[in-house]
Amino acid sequence: SIDILDMDKIDNIFFYKKDFNEVDFLDFVNNFFDQNKVDIVLSDMAVNTTGNKDLDAIKTNSIALDVINLSKVILKPKSTLLVKIFSGKDEDILIKNAKDFFKSIERIKPDSSRKESREMYLLCRNLKTV
Repeated sequence: SIDILDMDKIDNIFFYKKDFNEVDFLDFVNNFFDQNKVDIVLSDMAVNTTGNKDLDAIKTNSIALDVINLSKVILKPKSTLLVKIFSGKDEDILIKNAKDFFKSIERIKPDSSRKESREMYLLCRNLKTV
């Protein structure tokens, strides 16, 4: 697990406190996995919300787009990405981008998410081979 915030220790889980936006993030991930590709990427990243739902969606979806782009590099072919998004004006652009790289895209609204919340996840399956 990699997060910008501290996390409680969990048995058999490696945790690294690291900022996704750091220049050396991709090198860090590649070195950790010894340059091997991974089977799945799970991203629960979102900005600290401001109350401006449109701005929060734009900023969170920008992070999601960065995660999609990272996934293209570190995932094995036919692998899976689960990434948090906020529904909003740019949601369709984000999904279109994901469809360029994954064969199957599904929107998921978790039961734990408040009904009025824009929080959703994109389940992107079967990374296309280039």
